[in-house]
Amino acid sequence: LQARPSAVGPMAKRKKHRAPQFPCPPRGPRARRCAFALATAALSAAVLAAAWMRLRGHISASLAAALAAPPQERRPTVLAVVSMFVPTNRTEQPARIGALRRTLEALHRLPAASVEVVLVSNAAVPEVEHLVVEQVIREDPQCKFGVRHGLCMTWESNGIMRARALAAGPPGAAAPASPFFGAAAAAAAVHGLCEARGGAAASAAAAATNDAAAASSRGEGGGGGAGAEEAKEEDRQGAALEFFCRLHHDAYLYLEGDLVVSPESFGFFAAHADALFDRGYVLLPFRVERGMNNASVLTDAFQRNSITDTHPFVDGWAGQYDNFADRIYLQPQNPYPACFWMTRAMFAAYLSGPMWNYTLAFRHSPWAMGETAASGLIWDPQYGGKTTHLTHLRLAITHQFAIHGTEGRREGGRRGRGPIHYQDIVGGCVNGSVPCGYLSNRSLERLP
Repeated sequence: LQARPSAVGPMAKRKKHRAPQFPCPPRGPRARRCAFALATAALSAAVLAAAWMRLRGHISASLAAALAAPPQERRPTVLAVVSMFVPTNRTEQPARIGALRRTLEALHRLPAASVEVVLVSNAAVPEVEHLVVEQVIREDPQCKFGVRHGLCMTWESNGIMRARALAAGPPGAAAPASPFFGAAAAAAAVHGLCEARGGAAASAAAAATNDAAAASSRGEGGGGGAGAEEAKEEDRQGAALEFFCRLHHDAYLYLEGDLVVSPESFGFFAAHADALFDRGYVLLPFRVERGMNNASVLTDAFQRNSITDTHPFVDGWAGQYDNFADRIYLQPQNPYPACFWMTRAMFAAYLSGPMWNYTLAFRHSPWAMGETAASGLIWDPQYGGKTTHLTHLRLAITHQFAIHGTEGRREGGRRGRGPIHYQDIVGGCVNGSVPCGYLSNRSLERLP
């Protein structure tokens, strides 16, 4: 029997396709309605196709741009503690509270992902409650048990900052170090030091300091035992690393309630502070206020040698600077700014040293009660006193009230030295008329 040809395949017989029938009748009202519907459908299909092509091109361009764009850096988180002694004189309160409001508003304008502000004062200030996460009231502030004074408000603030910074969790629970800050934070994050280092001595030292900080924040005293602090000094680097791993913010700011920080100053500090700290230098701001004839003057340059003993140093190491003048730092004769700014690595070093402790701090600081509390790392024995502290023309902060105390009365009651004198020093270093040194690596024992 002869097989029938297959219905499929290349040898199959092709069927004749009849021309498609026009779906509409040839004539009449129904034919017109049908033709109109078909034309409308064709037009809608053309419009939808054009819209889809345009949308597809837009999506492709957006996706390509997103893939080509560099990843954005995480912006830093900031813990700021502001202290203020509310005056009992009601006529002075509006001006002081207005200054406090400007201080707090400026903090919220910093280039940061979040700014957590805590206010420490002797009385509630309802006018600024929307600008802070917490108001801590210390009607009768004390530096330590049995030592009570209005100037102890700064020591109370230090204890509250320590307690808040360390209360977020156990070692290793901290968020990854922000790339916003420099080498110290990045090295700890990259090498996993927080997970690898967990020595019992460092953990015990950190726990002891945490307990002392919590006690201080409750008003039970500003310092722990000297024996605990001396034991911690034996392995200070390990203790600093332990604290570093427990901290959850990228920057720690203490301010008096009449200081205004600009976003530009904080941005410059954040860009260079850790790189300098890794080499043994501590970067800090300087205060500027309005003096005689509304002139801008340096708040803390009140001695005769304030300018002659301020020296310029050039940062010749790798770094991001806009011009040569930006590489020039100043070693001020008086580095006191009535505040301290610290990165995460700097604050860890501060916690591992003696300067947070009221009992031990005066073994190293020649300053008075309030100034020592706000000195930060200036008199820390590991950082060599005032010789390791630097400021910069771009680190000016505004002091809203001119000083009228002992410093304000010196040399006839006026301060004739302003930021222009700092500018002259930097300009002289640029053109060679002023000798300037170079920042070196001080080879200190510091956080890796």
